[in-house]
Amino acid sequence: MLSRRAFLQACGGAPLAGAIAGISGCYREPDDGRIHLRYMAWGNPEQHATEQEIIDRFHEQNDDVRVKLFKVPNSAYRNKMIVMLASRTAPDVIRVDQYDFPKLVRRNYFRELTEFVERDSDFDLKDFIPQALDECHYNERLFGLNTLFGGILIYYNRSLIERAGLYDLYDLYDKGDWTWEALREYAIKLTKTGPGGRQTQFGFAIPGFVSHSPMLWNYGAEILSSDHRDCLLDSAEAIRAYRLLLGLRWKDKACPTPSEAAQSAFVLESGKLGMSVGWMGETPKLRRVVRSFDWDVCPLPAGPAGHWNVVKGNQLVMSANTRHPEAAWRFMRHFVGRESEMYLCGRLRRASATRLSVMRDPEFLKADGPPRHTRAFLDGLENARRLPIDHRWQEWTTVQTQYMDRLYNYPEDPADVLPKMARAIERVLRSEEGF
Repeated sequence: MLSRRAFLQACGGAPLAGAIAGISGCYREPDDGRIHLRYMAWGNPEQHATEQEIIDRFHEQNDDVRVKLFKVPNSAYRNKMIVMLASRTAPDVIRVDQYDFPKLVRRNYFRELTEFVERDSDFDLKDFIPQALDECHYNERLFGLNTLFGGILIYYNRSLIERAGLYDLYDLYDKGDWTWEALREYAIKLTKTGPGGRQTQFGFAIPGFVSHSPMLWNYGAEILSSDHRDCLLDSAEAIRAYRLLLGLRWKDKACPTPSEAAQSAFVLESGKLGMSVGWMGETPKLRRVVRSFDWDVCPLPAGPAGHWNVVKGNQLVMSANTRHPEAAWRFMRHFVGRESEMYLCGRLRRASATRLSVMRDPEFLKADGPPRHTRAFLDGLENARRLPIDHRWQEWTTVQTQYMDRLYNYPEDPADVLPKMARAIERVLRSEEGF
């Protein structure tokens, strides 16, 4: 039983009804002579169907184990996961977003995986991209395996760009001319105005904080200091980057405002947007919904300080209280195995591979439909950096979002808003540590 204080800490602000729902009831394993595991994950029906296929393939190779996919809606996932972990009712294997991993691993909710790796001679950590492994560690100990890992790309309407008489974006990138200034030029040229003076087509959609963080790095700005006590988003470099980004909306009128973008009026799949920024996993959705135009991908533009990208994944973790650790490990290693990664990342383009052996396989780059510039999935991992995600991430980014909303919704000068935002974030970073 949880004390009231422990319960509230575990919920992390979760609504009481959701918290109670998370720990109510008991799970009883079927008595059929097999080991039964539960795997908890969120996602849309397409994502769940994909993961179920991976589970089915695991069953074909492991007749003594059965895995039940425990589906939770996106909106309720985080709260339910936290309460189930705190109440020791969590499933055997859980997919955790990297945003939450540092906060939860500190609570001893996950079983360390080092012993399983050391005993498994066929599991080679050297086959994994270093950044993918790094975010699975806590205090230099391995507590997760990375899945749905990847960086950010520019998704673009190839048909609109061809009609405008512009170079293909990937060709521009290949020549070394793909910069944020070039993106601005393209965004302006791709924006169209109707008879009433209202825009009927926009060149670009301004991305949120995580997705535009590489732009900050490419202009020489940093987000936090190395000790995570100072916010550096008020530097001259950050102000310069934000002026260009927000100027696309307020000065150039080449990006929709929040009201103009309401109800998905100007998203890439609408056919009325030239370019957008998105994670590598957006391909399956676009393949499903886009029928009226051609589209493709290319890496993010470079800036005066470099050509950085951001990478992030989810962690597969083993619950500390699982009754079947060996079987749970078998399932986890299958989920991140070569066969699964070739399916997820090669055929579906659901993410970027974490395994070097997959990325070097010629089959990985074969394209049976858009996007055809599959090399961008590899290019997007060059010079990749991790976000400064720690156990205070959710707290300080909530504050950051409040100030960014001002800049997104009103034509204010970043030089006026960013110093106030940085000081507000620092108050959170330097406050007494909570959960």
